[in-house]
Amino acid sequence: MKKVSLFMLHTVLLMFATLFASSLFEGANHAYHYVKAQEGSLPQANLMAPKTSFAPFASLLNGTNVLLLGIAGSPYPAPHLTDTIMVGSFESDPFRFVLTSLPRDLLVSLPGTERLVKINSLYELGKIFSPLEPERFIKEKVEEISGLQISYVAAIDVRGLEILINDIGGVDVDVKQDIFDPFFPGPHYSYDPFYLQKGLRHLDGKDAVRFARSRYSRRGDFDRVERQQQLLSAIRERLRENERFAGAFVDLISQLKSHLTTDVTLKDVPFFLGALLNPNLQITHRLVGSGTSTLLQEFHTQEGAYTLIPKAGIDEYSEIQTFFANEK
Repeated sequence: MKKVSLFMLHTVLLMFATLFASSLFEGANHAYHYVKAQEGSLPQANLMAPKTSFAPFASLLNGTNVLLLGIAGSPYPAPHLTDTIMVGSFESDPFRFVLTSLPRDLLVSLPGTERLVKINSLYELGKIFSPLEPERFIKEKVEEISGLQISYVAAIDVRGLEILINDIGGVDVDVKQDIFDPFFPGPHYSYDPFYLQKGLRHLDGKDAVRFARSRYSRRGDFDRVERQQQLLSAIRERLRENERFAGAFVDLISQLKSHLTTDVTLKDVPFFLGALLNPNLQITHRLVGSGTSTLLQEFHTQEGAYTLIPKAGIDEYSEIQTFFANEK
């Protein structure tokens, strides 16, 4: 897949734009803005780019892929397990952003070894064995699974996402079914029971994150992934409906820098924020292994642990790669 020099994806900008965005701009004259972006100086502009200005975004972003990771962070147990794993891909015709979630329980081999682990442990292992680039193990594995070239990686923890959502005044979500989770994890190996009735709800940062993290339901992690994607759409709509939120982003830089790890640079953000909030951009959500998909099957390890593996067998990803390539 094509890799471009500028990048930001749907959720990075939705969840992480707070860290960087100090100015926004439209894309009508993309050559001018591209040069300015390389210089790190971008003019102020409307956050909602006009409907006629999406072509520069589409052509520059086409084929760009990003890996988005969600971690618990301190003081939660297992703070570096990536229980949220998403691959975001831009396409130009039609202009859309495809967000594909991988299940946390997918059993994979540790890159360069025959050791089998759950995919959500690769980032944690990377922090141990490759501390200067902790994302390396999971990035390499996701590239192998998807057949895509990952341009950038971003990881945010629970507290960072809470700060972002509170800063934009909360989000509105349509809760599809009652959530009753008496075992929702709290800090320091405690429980923080979470209850939420179905219906349209306005959620603050804490409840929005708990809405996205709870897995105490009939379909477990699959329900949770769908709620995570639903939350990201709600954040995007909140940002689109009120441009004044963009002005508050810069105030969060000092608060979020300890909650966010990314190789995205400050100068890359304004172009992509304009693209992701462009009304012409279509957002598509997908999940590997959901619904009637035959891509994955249940598998229990010798220790009895529940995992998922490709239908074709462990580390056999050809069908999943076809899914990424052809079913967007």
